[in-house]
Amino acid sequence: MWSVGTRELTVALRPPTLTLPRKGGGILALCLVLAAASVVIEPATKAQAAPPPLPAGLNFGLANGPSDLSWMTTSGVPWVFRYQYLAGGVNTGKGWETWNTPLGQFATYYMSASGANGYIPVFTYYELLQSNPSTGPDESTRDYNNLNNAATMNAYYNNFVLLMQEAQAYGHLVIVQLGPTGSIDLYNLQGNTDVVLDVVGWYA
Repeated sequence: MWSVGTRELTVALRPPTLTLPRKGGGILALCLVLAAASVVIEPATKAQAAPPPLPAGLNFGLANGPSDLSWMTTSGVPWVFRYQYLAGGVNTGKGWETWNTPLGQFATYYMSASGANGYIPVFTYYELLQSNPSTGPDESTRDYNNLNNAATMNAYYNNFVLLMQEAQAYGHLVIVQLGPTGSIDLYNLQGNTDVVLDVVGWYA
């Protein structure tokens, strides 16, 4: 949960809850890019005090698309994790949510197939750069301009909520990496903004 100041805009991600704060006229533009810190989705009936434990010991997984599952299951390797990038942009009409029907079904298929074969599904959520309008001469500028586009960010959060809903419906352990770079970037456009970060999940 993000919690600052007296005016807050809350987006319900069940679980967890993300609160975007505003304080003193400052505007907080937020880029969530977490690799080690991951959002963990559990069934709605479970308490959210802590994420469920990962399997003990050192475990391995690999990127494995839907058409490659049979290779993974017959490889003879005791894989634990199976991961897939979710990309394509949140407002392009080509994002992960459109890869099957109805919207979001791709994630459901992927999670179900992974769980049925004893794997923990892992998604890397990589959407910001590929979303429209993505203007600028380099990646950081394109990300920054998208962060400051209200329509783009509205679509971004709606898209992420859809993924959370699909994961909750699945009802088992899912790991969602919010980008592959392992960092959190906070941009304050003007004024002073204080941030309190309360994260439940695994992080390094």
